[in-house]
Amino acid sequence: MREIKFRAWEKNLKEIIPVYNIDFEKRMINIDFAWRTFDEVELIQFTGLYDKHHKPIYEGDIVKGFYDEYNLYFNETNRIEFISDVKRINNGFGVRRLTANYEGRLRDYGYQLFWDAEKVEVIGNIYENKHLLEGAFEWVTY
Repeated sequence: MREIKFRAWEKNLKEIIPVYNIDFEKRMINIDFAWRTFDEVELIQFTGLYDKHHKPIYEGDIVKGFYDEYNLYFNETNRIEFISDVKRINNGFGVRRLTANYEGRLRDYGYQLFWDAEKVEVIGNIYENKHLLEGAFEWVTY
């Protein structure tokens, strides 16, 4: 069973903070010695996966390198997000990449990491290290 845990981006302090308790009724989180409202933070969910250095992978983390379902390696920098792909019935945390189909049209494909997360490396997150994604494709939902 996947461990469920969160961390949070504290908007005023501009830093990642630990989350010890969440009160969904009051819309607040506890960070050990103080409470923050949901308006003051952005909750970040743990994926249940670890990278090649056994570092926990959270939604919004920036990772380098991954393998797709055909075991092809891509030495790219991508962000972790929840991918819901109704056509392929795949839902889970992963990365997206742009791929040309057989007609030469560019398609947005999501690759879930549950089978090979240990092959990627967490190099930052979108809150503190957004510059690591400079030049990366901005994903558009079709």
